Amino acid sequence: MNSNLADAVSSGESSIGGRGAKGFYATKGEILFFLLLWGLLFIEPITIEGIKISQAWKTVLTLGLLVYLLGRRIPIWGFLGVVFAGKFLFYAGFPYGLLRASADFMGALVFPLLTFFFYNRFRRRVDGAYQLQRISLLISAFILLSSIPFLLGLDSLNPETLLERYGLEQRATKGIFYQIAVSSQTYAAATLSIVAGSRLFTQRTRSRLLLLLLVILGTYLVYGSFTRTGWAVYGVGLIFALVYGGSIKGKRVLGGLAAALALILIAAFVYKTNQAVQLRVKGGATYRQSVELSAERLLSARLPFIATAVDNLKEEGFGPTLIGYGSQHGMDLFERKTGMAIVSHNRTMELVEASGLVGLLLYLTFLYFLFRASRPVVGCPIALKSQYLTLGLVFLMLYATSHGMPLWGEVVFAPIVSAGLVLRYQRRLSSKEAARIGHGALSARC
Repeated sequence: MNSNLADAVSSGESSIGGRGAKGFYATKGEILFFLLLWGLLFIEPITIEGIKISQAWKTVLTLGLLVYLLGRRIPIWGFLGVVFAGKFLFYAGFPYGLLRASADFMGALVFPLLTFFFYNRFRRRVDGAYQLQRISLLISAFILLSSIPFLLGLDSLNPETLLERYGLEQRATKGIFYQIAVSSQTYAAATLSIVAGSRLFTQRTRSRLLLLLLVILGTYLVYGSFTRTGWAVYGVGLIFALVYGGSIKGKRVLGGLAAALALILIAAFVYKTNQAVQLRVKGGATYRQSVELSAERLLSARLPFIATAVDNLKEEGFGPTLIGYGSQHGMDLFERKTGMAIVSHNRTMELVEASGLVGLLLYLTFLYFLFRASRPVVGCPIALKSQYLTLGLVFLMLYATSHGMPLWGEVVFAPIVSAGLVLRYQRRLSSKEAARIGHGALSARC
């Protein structure tokens, strides 16, 4: 098996977009799976015996992925990811807030466990990297298409988010999601994944039409979620994907620059002519329209929360700052000072409060080893490279400006990171096989 895989990799058969590579497609089994998943996500808000369906099925899935690790050789990045997640359960003031800490633990496990699962399942497949990219695109398409029933009038079981304060008699386009912040960021990640991986949609006319539909739908959903962070992340990510697109060839860059310029002009026109957009960007409302747009005002939406978190850490002292005092206690401190049981809206500060400087260090170390191990994808002149870098940019922007990549954004990103890990594994296998038969090192082509 290894010999055959090494031969295939060294001969270039594992290429994405090369000879023998397929475009975007979905099997009947995959379509059925996503239909069932939509039904499960629709009933998530329902509570049975005090337990939400959303909590129940995600807990079972996460524990299943943990069990999957047993008896398998775990890379250093996988080990660090699990240790980072586990650190949420050890903090000053334990066991107060253990329920919230357990939720943080489960949430932090998703990205490393899914990445390892995809990597381990596809590393020995000749077309492993391609299949992982296709899976990411399938998930992205599902996220966007899942909103259609709600756009057609289906009522969600989640609370409505009305946009009356901005002068609009409509609901935010949350779809299957609970909060507009999560929906806007997830729709942005999914749409940018589609744009960056668009080369897989160029095989047939209907594939191109599907690509166009998904991009238009995704853009509308990001807009309709009506959050400034979602708009900003989508705008920057879209410009990056259009201008760079995985290569720096002259024609593509010029075409991307022209598209980016058109995008900026359209955005400026919408802002100039749409009062609701102006109010949202400025942080105003129909009852407070005299607000002026300024950098100071934009920063004031986040900086006070960060400053409050810093004050909380200073007041708690060195010990809790080192090991954290749990998310629940952090929310209690915020409520005392601001009247709102919230967190700091900054991923770094949220990690320090919940898990301390130790937790932050574990997280950054996990990311360092993970992205270093998956970097072979950066050297591949293919659509996968564009997807990896575009979603990586989204990941970094959301880390810096918000709570980090939302759950379903991580689900979209995990297969792409795994594809880089698969390429690295296959390159090493190819080199070892070449050395064994005495022909020198071969380098696997992307």
